[in-house]
Amino acid sequence: MEKKQAKKRRKQQKTVSTWSPRPELIRIVDFLLNPDDRRSKAEKIKDAGLTEPVFYRWMKDERFVDYINKQIDKYTNAEVSEVWKALIRNCRMGKEQSIKLFFELKGVYKQKHEITGEGGGPIKVDATVNFYLPDNQRGDTNA
Repeated sequence: MEKKQAKKRRKQQKTVSTWSPRPELIRIVDFLLNPDDRRSKAEKIKDAGLTEPVFYRWMKDERFVDYINKQIDKYTNAEVSEVWKALIRNCRMGKEQSIKLFFELKGVYKQKHEITGEGGGPIKVDATVNFYLPDNQRGDTNA
């Protein structure tokens, strides 16, 4: 019995750890994540060597979606310093939204929202509270 379970575990580990995207899947992900590539999604799919039904079938595969998400993390992590530079450049130019965002990201500023009721007054809340006591704690209701 233990041999069967060990064999099953090895098989599961192999299938999980050995998956890697085919070359055409790597191409489509590169095409989709390239911000300078202005082609339509259909054109990118075709140029990657896929058909749309095959592409959308892969989009339902958790392994492929995980691969896409890892690639997104790589691309976006590589751009963090440039984005910060652009934000700081906008702050230096006096752009209020950028200044506000900068302080929010640094934890210096938190936007406060005030919610008021009709005419600027307090909010009216109607609530019902039900209390349930166990049978042994209830008083005699027939007295």
